[in-house]
Amino acid sequence: ADINDNLVKGIKSGQPGSIYENVNERVISYHPFNEEYVLGTVSYLSERMPRLNIYWFWLGIFFLGAITVVLVSGNTISSWISRSVASVSSVLKKVTAGDFTQRVPVETIDEVGDLVSDCNIMTGALQDYKEKLEQSKAEIENIIQSQTDLVFVVDTKGVILRANKVVFDTLGYRE
Repeated sequence: ADINDNLVKGIKSGQPGSIYENVNERVISYHPFNEEYVLGTVSYLSERMPRLNIYWFWLGIFFLGAITVVLVSGNTISSWISRSVASVSSVLKKVTAGDFTQRVPVETIDEVGDLVSDCNIMTGALQDYKEKLEQSKAEIENIIQSQTDLVFVVDTKGVILRANKVVFDTLGYRE
């Protein structure tokens, strides 16, 4: 009687549904069309199990495939990014040591490629500044050496850092 009451309530609701009958292991499915007609099926659970097993089998295969694709893709992307960051790091260490001629090849046109390109631009700018600084230093040294007066530079402790040839000649020292 319990099943009948649930079946009548389900049909009157106008919504399709299913009821499991535990005693005979049957599934009663229904789909009301209007107030007069209802499409219904009764099947034993053992009849449905092979279909459910196949469904779960293929669903499991799909998810295993999807997980494999995600893991392989993630590993590939991760190793690619790691290699890119490692090459940028290697070049930056050489730049830190004073070798401003180093450049990282730009292999992609994404955020990592932008980072590599910016690193190359920065290294090029540092190389230009270094060359200008060395040129200015050479010009100042030429100016100091070309003076006919005594010219020398001392630090705060009184240690002579730089002197022109006139200072050495006047004091009797050799460079």
